[in-house]
Order: sequence, then C-alpha cells, then structure tokens
Amino acid sequence: MLILAGVTISALTGNSGIMTNAKKAKEDQERAQTTEALQLMFMDYNIGDKDEETISQYLESKVRSGEIDEFRFYMIDDELKMVIKKDERYFFVSRENDFYTVTEMGTELGEIIPGVTVVTRDEFYGLNDNSMKFRLNEGEASTLMFFDEINDPFNLEILGGNVTMYVTQDMSLTNTGMSRSAIDIHSGATLNLYICNNATMTVDSGYATKSGNGTSPTELSGGVGAYAGIHVPEGATLNIQGSGILKAIGGNAGDGGTCPTNKYDYGGAGGGGAGAGIGGNGGKGGDTQWSFAKDGEKGENCGEVNIYNTVTVYAYGGKGGNGGNATPTMGAGGGGGRRRISCCWNWWRRCRRRRWRYCRRWWWIL
Repeated sequence: MLILAGVTISALTGNSGIMTNAKKAKEDQERAQTTEALQLMFMDYNIGDKDEETISQYLESKVRSGEIDEFRFYMIDDELKMVIKKDERYFFVSRENDFYTVTEMGTELGEIIPGVTVVTRDEFYGLNDNSMKFRLNEGEASTLMFFDEINDPFNLEILGGNVTMYVTQDMSLTNTGMSRSAIDIHSGATLNLYICNNATMTVDSGYATKSGNGTSPTELSGGVGAYAGIHVPEGATLNIQGSGILKAIGGNAGDGGTCPTNKYDYGGAGGGGAGAGIGGNGGKGGDTQWSFAKDGEKGENCGEVNIYNTVTVYAYGGKGGNGGNATPTMGAGGGGGRRRISCCWNWWRRCRRRRWRYCRRWWWIL
C-alpha cells in the first residue's frame, strides 16, 4: 500500500480515518439511491393508471423484473403491513388513502435502539451472545418485525423502554439447560407482543440445576429456583395481542442437596420452586445447617399481564425441585414457585421434625 507522506496508518484505517469515512460515505450514497429508487417506484404506482392492478400484482412484476428482491404482506390489527427487500436492505411500506410511501428499516441486532427493525434469520443466527437485548431509555420505543421463521436457543431481554414485537412467522425460543428465561422483561419495561394469524410462538425457559451435596450434613444448599418462560416481575408489563398462538413453558427447579451419609440424623435441603409459564421466577429451596433448617424463599410476584384480541395463550409452570434425602430429624423448606398465567400461584413445602405442612398462596394477575 502506498502511504502518503505525513499520513499514519491510524489516520487511514481508524474509526474516524480516511478509509472508514470513505466507506461510510459510499454506503450512505448507496442507501440513498436504493431508497430513492423505491420511492420513484411507488410514485409510479400512486399516480399511474393502475388498470385494476393490485399492489400485490404490481410488486410481483417488480420481483420478476429484478427491481426488488422480495416482499411480504402482514395483516396486523386489520391493517395491511408490508416489508420489501432490495439490495440486501429492508424497507417498511405504509399506506394512507391508497398512497404508498417507503421507509428504510434497520437490521442491526444485538442492542436494539429506537426505531423500526426487521429481524431476518441470518442476522438472528449471527448473534454471538445468543441474546437480543433492548436498551431503551424511559419513554423511548422500539419496534421489531420478524421476517423469517426462527427456531433456536435464544432469548430476548427487555431492559427498559416500550418495545413492540411482531411475530409474523412461527418462532421457537428453546432455552432448556440455560440460566435464563426465554423472554425477560425487566421491572419498569413494557413488551407489546403481537402474534399474527397462523403464527405460533413457543418459549421455553432455563431449567435450574441440582444443588451440590456438600461434604457434610451441616452445609447443604437448597435447590435453585427455576426461570419463568416469560419473566414478568413486579413493575414489568406484558401486553399480548393478535390472533396467533403463544405457548410459554416455565423451567423445572433444582433438587435440594442430599446428606452425604446416613450416620447423621439430619435431613436434606429443600427443593427449589418452579418457574411460571408467564410470571415470576421460582424461589430457592431452604438450606440446612448444623441444628436447624431454613424455610425456602418465596417465588417472585408477577407484574402486569394483559391479553387482547383473539390470541390463544397456553402457559405451563415447571416442576418444583425434590427435597434432598431426609432422615427423621430435619429437612429444609422448599422454594416458592410460580404456576399458570391465570393465577401465578406460589407454593412451597415446609418440613419441621417428621411433619410436612403444605401451603398455597394465590396471586391473581388477570
């Protein structure tokens, strides 16, 4: 490479270098040219003699001629939505009084910023941390439209703001064996989940692991509480809309630690609480110590969940963890769990010297 006198490599290739700026300028020019070409294409349809040609027929002819790569139609809230792909870029088409306009949609995933983003299979599978995160400030909003069918162990984490997600194709987020929920809505955040007609979204949360047995009966850990399929803690909001199907499955909790030898008159630790299909995570099971056992922790309360339209929701809580092997003297309490979308009920077991007591506590969310 020929380096000009007085110009360093950093000045050429750095984040603000000559080559970087030139590449960005070229990309901006190509983006502007593609957008302008689509605007002219729709202007031709808006003011031209349609001869009863529908917008779908018009776009099909443009695909055949190579002017656009492909297009998709979606019916959302009885309103037609359209996405067009051209030159490896995606554009959102809006309609007002039979007049069509086009706006480019972002496609960069990972940390989502405000705006409209289309999610494709290639980009979704290109996430290197197996997680899509939404980092929005209070009052900001972001919209995602899933363009392709997704089926892989990924999770979505909404850290803040108001996020709207359109699921237009079947989607399965399986997180079995991972320490996370399939969808995790943080307190203060809102997720508007719209599942289109004929689309099914299945989310499966992480399963907790068994606690270690330890080396003595004096220090046994309670089972780990499981994750909810869709985690909606207190302060979080989930609005489910559309006419498709949602299946949410909570995780199974971890078993309590087991006494390493039966020569001691001590019991095992309590099992963890199950994760809700939609709602809170399960609580940790009670630990055992030298001469007493602790109660298990309560499962999380559920935030606000609203269901609209004709969407069908199936929510299944996971399985509570088993208590560790017990002797007649003592065992710890199990962790609180969460079950079912209709009540997100919290259950746990308590053990006191040869006698088990059961308790249920109801937390209505609907």
